[in-house]
Amino acid sequence: MKKALYIIGGILLLFVIFQASQYHADIPLEELKPAYAQPPSKFMMMDGATVHYRDEGTGYPIVLIHGMSSSLHTWQGWTDILSKNYRVIRMDLPGFGLTGPTTANDYTIPYYESFVARFLDSLGVKECYMAGNSLGGFITWNYALRHPEQVKKIVILDAAGYPIKNVPFVFNLARNKLLAFMGRWITPRFIIAQSMQQVYGDPSKITDSITDRYFNLELRAGNRAAFISFVGQFKERDTVPIQQIKTPTLIEWGEKDRWIPLEDAHKFNRDIKGSQLVTYPGVGHIPMEEIPAQSCADALKFFSDTTARN
Repeated sequence: MKKALYIIGGILLLFVIFQASQYHADIPLEELKPAYAQPPSKFMMMDGATVHYRDEGTGYPIVLIHGMSSSLHTWQGWTDILSKNYRVIRMDLPGFGLTGPTTANDYTIPYYESFVARFLDSLGVKECYMAGNSLGGFITWNYALRHPEQVKKIVILDAAGYPIKNVPFVFNLARNKLLAFMGRWITPRFIIAQSMQQVYGDPSKITDSITDRYFNLELRAGNRAAFISFVGQFKERDTVPIQQIKTPTLIEWGEKDRWIPLEDAHKFNRDIKGSQLVTYPGVGHIPMEEIPAQSCADALKFFSDTTARN
C-alpha cells in the first residue's frame, strides 16, 4: 500500500512539473506588433477590441476571412497575387490573431456576421467578392446569404457548415472543464505543432516560423480565454439555408483534409445551385496557405469569369 502511494505521488509530482514547464504567460499586443503588424497593418476599435486588418491594392474589393485559431497572415500568398489587380481586405477576427477578445465575449456566427458587416461599412465597401476558409468559410456563406446585394461572388475553402463528424481534438480539449481551465495558462507548443500536422496535407511544408506564428498569436493576451468561449458557444446550424444561396460560388477543397471531410465539398456543390468545385490531391485543410499559387489561380479565374456574375 505504501509503495503504491509513493508511485501515485511520484506520478502526480511529474504531472505537476510537466504542467509547470508548459506554462506560458499572455503576450501583450504591443510585444507582438513588431513581428506580426508590420506595414501595411492597421488597427481600429470595434466592440472593445483592437481590430487588426490590412487593406492593400486598388480595384474591385476582395475580402478574405481566416479560420479558427488562425489570422490574416494565412492569406499572405493570395494577397501577394490578388493585390496586383484588386483591393484586398483581410482582418483578424475577434478572439484570434492580434485582434484579441471583445468586451461582449460573443463569438457566435451571428456576431461574426454583424462584425463583418460593420467592419466593411467602416471601410466604405459597398460591394465585394469574399473568400473564407473553415470558420471563415462558414461566415462567408452565411454572410453572402444575408447580404446578396453586397457580396457578388464567394469562394469557400474547406468550409464548415455541415454536422461535424470528426471533432478536432483542440475542440475536445477546450470542452473539458479542467483542461479548459488549465488551458488559459498552459499551452504546450507541441499541441500547436500537432494541430499544424493535422491541417497541412504535406507536413514538410510546415516551417518553424509558421508554427511560431500560430503559437505566438495563440498567446496574444485574451485569445486563449476567447477560444474556450468560442468553443462553448459554437453551435451547428440548420444546413437547409445553404440551398438558398444564389451568389455565384467556387468551392475549393483539400482532398486530404482531416478536419472537414471531402464529402462536405460535394454536399456544398450539390446544395448550392450552379456552384463550381475544385479539389486538390494531397492538400489539407488550408489550401490558401499550403498551395497559395494554385488555389489563388483557380479563384482568380472564377473572379474574372464574367458569366458567373449576379
